[in-house]
Amino acid sequence: MDGELLARKQFSDDILLVLAALFHRRTSLKGRTRFQKTIFVLKEEYDIPFTFKFRPYYYGPYSEDLTDLVFTLKAIKFLDEIPQKMSRDIVRYNYQLTEKGKKYFKVFKRSAKEKTLEAIERLKENIPQIEVNEPEGTYLVWLDFRKIGIASNQMEKFLHEKAKVALDDGSMFGKGGEGFQRINIACPRSILEKALKRILKAVKELKF
Repeated sequence: MDGELLARKQFSDDILLVLAALFHRRTSLKGRTRFQKTIFVLKEEYDIPFTFKFRPYYYGPYSEDLTDLVFTLKAIKFLDEIPQKMSRDIVRYNYQLTEKGKKYFKVFKRSAKEKTLEAIERLKENIPQIEVNEPEGTYLVWLDFRKIGIASNQMEKFLHEKAKVALDDGSMFGKGGEGFQRINIACPRSILEKALKRILKAVKELKF
């Protein structure tokens, strides 16, 4: 894949990830600084695969690439930038998806769900030890790892170190979630495919 094509693909993935982050918010994202900080935290703390490079700035982490992407989303009318006067000299800019942006993401999510179910079927065929609770009207899928022989309190470490993926550990939802991992399918297909392949490879290397 040449550099220009790779750059376009990464830009496209970043757009979808930003749309997903905004789509699932109940309220607008208030302020340019909070926008930057939110995406930074999603990348650094939750391993969401944004390609933005951040640097220290006056009020926190800042990415010029993210600023450029916000400009693009506004230009194609996927994103509203709403000025809010805070005082005589201070204006805050709040962000939310437009109806066009929401519609685009919903179409993408439906398509992603169909393709994801195909990927899940392959996962079921190749690793019968993992049971999959298929999503019903949601973008979250529960994977049951209880049969692969790893203690629940070691599962997150196994996925991080061996599969190089970060899922939602079920134990944080209570005792009933132990042994389960939750995966978000509302992401670019290339990222999802890569995550599933890594899980497949890591589990196949175990001795059952």
